[in-house]
Amino acid sequence: MCFVLFFIQQLHFDQKLKPVVTLVLYYGTKNIPDNICALMEMPEDTCVKRYIQNYHLNVIRLHTLTPAQAALFQSDFAHIAKFLAKSYNKKEQIEYLMNSKQTVVHTKDTLYTLSAITGDPRYLTINETRKEKPAMCEVAEAIFQMGYNERNNEIAKMDTIIKEKEAALAEKDAQIAFLMEQLKLKSDF
Repeated sequence: MCFVLFFIQQLHFDQKLKPVVTLVLYYGTKNIPDNICALMEMPEDTCVKRYIQNYHLNVIRLHTLTPAQAALFQSDFAHIAKFLAKSYNKKEQIEYLMNSKQTVVHTKDTLYTLSAITGDPRYLTINETRKEKPAMCEVAEAIFQMGYNERNNEIAKMDTIIKEKEAALAEKDAQIAFLMEQLKLKSDF
């Protein structure tokens, strides 16, 4: 409070302040209120209520963005907005990412955000291996390549397990054949 009074005292009588607009970028899917009082446990006493300011929250619910609304974003955040807009299906998201030539200016921040949203740590790996300002299609290609490599590694592991089991089965078959031969020899006596 003292800071506000000090600040106001420093203004000239004809000087005006610039407005500050607060936007809430909501990444979730739950329906949250768009005013402060709806978030509070309000007292029943009307005397107290009249002193509580009910500020409007400018909530941008990213999951409800239409493709046209998501396209309005021009910064690195455009990639995140388009990724989160539920109006995009997976195929459209992949197509957008693979074809986007827009460079990512704040690579680390964008990739950290995508990693946090998706829970996929591969985005952080891209940050370590890519040039300073990659195009979004390069990021998508890197994720695709990592997925392809992981799939191939899993297939190679499965092939190794299958070969080991086939070898164990072949050994068991050889033991069974040997025991059958032994039984045949004993039954011939």
